[in-house]
Amino acid sequence: MADGDAGSAMMFIKGAERSFAEIEQLTDDLIMHSSESKDREIARAGMKLEQQQLMLTGVLLVVAFLGVVVSFLIGRNISRPVVAMSKAMHQLAVGNFDVQLPGLDRRDEVGQMAKALNEAVGGIRDALSEVRGSADSLASASQSRRRSSSAIDAR
Repeated sequence: MADGDAGSAMMFIKGAERSFAEIEQLTDDLIMHSSESKDREIARAGMKLEQQQLMLTGVLLVVAFLGVVVSFLIGRNISRPVVAMSKAMHQLAVGNFDVQLPGLDRRDEVGQMAKALNEAVGGIRDALSEVRGSADSLASASQSRRRSSSAIDAR
């Protein structure tokens, strides 16, 4: 090519065309491998995503189950003393003031309710005792009057 020969220029051009064709082929191969690699990575990411979704679903189911169990236990912990308190209140309603109120040793709302009811029952017992004492006094006074009345009538 240095001597200006047309044949040399032709050979140079043909050699450059082959080199460009090889470069084009290598570029196409690289693009093809890159696409395949991307497709494989996308597939792997999709599989990993599915695994994570499955794991998340499992964890959510376990947490939901634990929530139900804890709710059941808490509900039972609340309902048992309330039911026992209800039974004791029914006994009080029918006049059995010697009933032992459940939950007096608790430090929650049920314990507060039991303590308040215990105070009310104590007040009712005191009032009932006073009423019985007054009734006994009235009965005694009434008997005394009847005796006095009978003694006056007998004269």
